[in-house]
Amino acid sequence: MKPPSSLFLGRPLAILPSALAALEDTLRAGPGNLPRQAEAAPTSTREGRVAVIRMHGPVLAGMPDWLREYVTLTDPYQLAAALRAAAGDNTITGIVLDVNSPGGVVEGVDAAAEAVREAAKAKPVIAAVRDVMGSAAYWIGCGASTVLLGRTSIVGSIGTYMRWTDSSGAYEQEGMQVHVYRSGDLKAPGQDGESHNKFVDETYTAMVEDTNAVFLRGVALGRGVSEDEVRERWASGRAWVGEQAISAGVADQLGTLQDAIRLASSSKARGSARAASLTPPPSGKDGTDMPPEILALLGLPEDATPEQIKAALNKREASARAAERASILVALGVTEEEGKPADLAGLAAQAADGAAYRTALVDQLKAHTITLRGNDEQGQQAAERAAKVWGRADIADLRAEVERLRSEIDGAYPSARIGNSGKGGQDAPAPRRLPPAAYGLR
Repeated sequence: MKPPSSLFLGRPLAILPSALAALEDTLRAGPGNLPRQAEAAPTSTREGRVAVIRMHGPVLAGMPDWLREYVTLTDPYQLAAALRAAAGDNTITGIVLDVNSPGGVVEGVDAAAEAVREAAKAKPVIAAVRDVMGSAAYWIGCGASTVLLGRTSIVGSIGTYMRWTDSSGAYEQEGMQVHVYRSGDLKAPGQDGESHNKFVDETYTAMVEDTNAVFLRGVALGRGVSEDEVRERWASGRAWVGEQAISAGVADQLGTLQDAIRLASSSKARGSARAASLTPPPSGKDGTDMPPEILALLGLPEDATPEQIKAALNKREASARAAERASILVALGVTEEEGKPADLAGLAAQAADGAAYRTALVDQLKAHTITLRGNDEQGQQAAERAAKVWGRADIADLRAEVERLRSEIDGAYPSARIGNSGKGGQDAPAPRRLPPAAYGLR
């Protein structure tokens, strides 16, 4: 079993787990056993009057020079500097973010996200997603004026997590015991060799939640929605593919890097409003000019009238609502034929039943956790954490976790050992006490 890299332990992470595992394998191998594979392209290039700024690979600040020679990385502080330089360059009319990143460690990410939003106030910033814009990369790139992606591009994974390894058992096998002397209960918890305890849970859970709050605020500012909407619609940790990302609202339209460059090069410097959120120009004798790239997105000529623009926007809005409705119905397993609308009252009843079922599963989850951890303050806290972690999970995942805990209970408390033995009224041997489990945010 490969131990986690200490570089990523005890730090808030916003990266796809598969990418983190690959990065840890690279770090374990070291420079002596790796071929050079990192891209040699500079952070920023120019295509005419468009600055193309690359955001490839994991987002990591302050990495060693040798790692940069073998793995393509994005330093958020360097990215922010490139954005500020392009935004302040009068010879640049538009900026393209060339994105292919699974996310990374959160240090410096909010600064880079703010640089994207500030640049978008001065001139169009178009984010072009190649394969993936996940987690911390989405945190940064969602503030672009427009997010383009391919049909198989992966976007989202909005959320934060941390990892910590309880190595006390390994130390005990070596005959060592670690003693930590601290000025306060929450000072530097979870030292190497220290056993799991409630202070580790409290500190790391709070750090994840506090960091995630900044993440959600960044997405809300980037996409122009409320933090509550981000939390309700996008903060489950899910990633969306292609057109599903557009339907969900985390991306704007299909397109390639070259599409993004053309869009940025044809744009006039303006704010960060997206095509889908623009309102028609005010009516008047001549109307008001709308940027030609927006008219092109609406399928209109440059001399379109305000009435034509308003009609096109209304059509786009109606199409978006229809697509969202269809997506929801498909997710619920309901088909809707033309002229035969779905039974929404029946769906509402099913939703109420589903909510009651979820509540029952969460109650079982808490009861099973207390059974395993003990009906004391520590066990009660573990039960509340478990409910908080799994309460918003997919119903299938929540049910699977309840069943897993039930299996652990069956293993720890076999039926032959519960109650009296039946001989002489003597109690059965005490059940085996399971080691405490560490819960992380999904």
